[in-house]
Amino acid sequence: MPPGPRSGTPEVQVLLHTVLVSPRRDEVETLLAARLPGLSSQEAEESPYVLAGSPDTIAEKLLAQPARWGITHHTVRDDAMAAFAPILARISDQF
Repeated sequence: MPPGPRSGTPEVQVLLHTVLVSPRRDEVETLLAARLPGLSSQEAEESPYVLAGSPDTIAEKLLAQPARWGITHHTVRDDAMAAFAPILARISDQF
């Protein structure tokens, strides 16, 4: 039996490959260059798969992603959960 008509808007999920939380931009750029040598800092900053910067900067990026990319869900790697906790606290009431 073929599937029926879809209802609502599809959900889009991404795996966050890199989460680097630091208020110091120079530190973030150094860590990004080491972890993602093939990307410029601008490319990493624009990527929906990379979160880097201060908790406020990252929270703003996450809040903009549904409108920009249609992303509705994010998966955070286990090794980034502790760093992600303050960001989650900032955005949890906005979803």
